[in-house]
Amino acid sequence: MTTDRTNWLGLVAKALVLTVIGGALGLGVNAVRARGLPLVARSFDYQISCEEATVASANRTLTPPEAAKLRAAKDVALVDIRSAEAYAAGHAAGAQSLPVSSVMPTDPAKLAALTRYRVVIVYDEGEELGRAEEFAGELKTAGVKDVRFLGGGYRAYAAASQPGATGASP
Repeated sequence: MTTDRTNWLGLVAKALVLTVIGGALGLGVNAVRARGLPLVARSFDYQISCEEATVASANRTLTPPEAAKLRAAKDVALVDIRSAEAYAAGHAAGAQSLPVSSVMPTDPAKLAALTRYRVVIVYDEGEELGRAEEFAGELKTAGVKDVRFLGGGYRAYAAASQPGATGASP
């Protein structure tokens, strides 16, 4: 009986030692990696207003008026991922055209250019967020920290009488 208990305690001790070593090794690797996970929470960005903070914490999908209001800030980009033809026919005022294709990958230089914005709002044609969510993943990989979606896409934006424009992308 004593031998069984000794064997059991020995196994528990070994498991505990391995767990501690594994945790320490994981923390060490994380500290050395260029994009390691933060071990402490980031401080609150007091540059944004309380209203914007409420929108940011509530949901990543914005209504057309919320998107237009947030877009007024210089560090916010509005990105139209529809085709160049759809963009030319009508788009949200101030939106950048960056057509997303399921066949061709997005130009890395264009993705990198969006990392200078605090918030990037992405929209497609309508309610479905499939392509927009895929593009958001590309933006996150490129280093964009805050990606949001225009709920209802361009159709909802136009129906809400928000500022629009026509013509090809500059």
